[in-house]
Amino acid sequence: MRIGIVTQPLLSNYGGILQNYALQQVLKDLGHDPITINYRRKISLTRWLGSTIRSTIFYFIPQKRRQFAKFKETLIVPREKSIQSFLDQNIELTEDVTSYHPKLVNRYKLDVVITGSDQVWRPYYNLCLEEMYLRFVKQAGVKKIAYAASFGTDEFEYTERQILCCKKYAQRIDAISVRELSGVDICRSYFGVDAVAVLDPTLLLDKAYYDGLCKDVPKETKSSIVAYILDMDESKQRIIDVVSGEQNLNANVLLAEGNSESVSVECWLAMFRDAKYVITDSFHGTVFSIIFQKPFLCIGNKLRGMARFNSLLSKFGLEDRLIEVNEFSSFEVPPIDWQQVNEVLKLEQHKSLRFLVKALSQ
Repeated sequence: MRIGIVTQPLLSNYGGILQNYALQQVLKDLGHDPITINYRRKISLTRWLGSTIRSTIFYFIPQKRRQFAKFKETLIVPREKSIQSFLDQNIELTEDVTSYHPKLVNRYKLDVVITGSDQVWRPYYNLCLEEMYLRFVKQAGVKKIAYAASFGTDEFEYTERQILCCKKYAQRIDAISVRELSGVDICRSYFGVDAVAVLDPTLLLDKAYYDGLCKDVPKETKSSIVAYILDMDESKQRIIDVVSGEQNLNANVLLAEGNSESVSVECWLAMFRDAKYVITDSFHGTVFSIIFQKPFLCIGNKLRGMARFNSLLSKFGLEDRLIEVNEFSSFEVPPIDWQQVNEVLKLEQHKSLRFLVKALSQ
């Protein structure tokens, strides 16, 4: 079947890109023909003004000097060249789309449209929330599925209006799965629909797929701690310093806001592949620590949603890897029983794939 995928815009979010890659690969392995709707946000006046201010500041720093962008209402948010290269090589995309429309279903002859995964149902991250519930899919006979859709947080963030609108479209989806256990309760309580909890798509693929993606990146021979941090502050830096000191390892710090723009998806994966230890406040940073079987500490990230971390780690019995910045004093966690983790992973993969196969065949 021809399957369209609706997800967050594919920009510089490594986890968002790789979950989309994984879902497409799983669907291909099942014998289907997937394509991702390549939604691109237009550049707002506010964003353009912010870029202009940064360009003005960077003008006085020769090594960071850049061109001033012209404002056009039709201009879309650009991608880094390395990101675009990865997408071109590994992900099937539609043409650039700046809005969702029923014509997309006809143009790409879609038999099924899947929404997911990532935080597609969190209003904080979506300017077109109702489309994440597949409002634009109006054609009779086109199947609608939610795979590992995420609200991101235990606290339900919808307004009354958003609840009423999204409830109507959720009840028209043929099969719903969510990424967190809390999402099952949210679907039942607010939308009156049944949902099952499944794995994030990245966890459906064996490590060999990711090894293949980064095979051309030279292996790092020097042992180090990799710290992939989305929201850096002094408390998190202190945790990195304490753990690196106790482990007697140098820390290689990658910040989402900063030097990550120069790191390709392949190099990002290789960073986890070669790490001796991982410290992260990222959900997908935690996921790839598990995939590559690296000892890790996960720093709770309340701003970006704690439900994701709690659901993921409790599933594998790894709750002790989650720490709060204000509660951390020293490095005292037992080693991970990877045999047990792998046994749980196999069971959860089977359950998740069974949902997807059943939803597509009904």
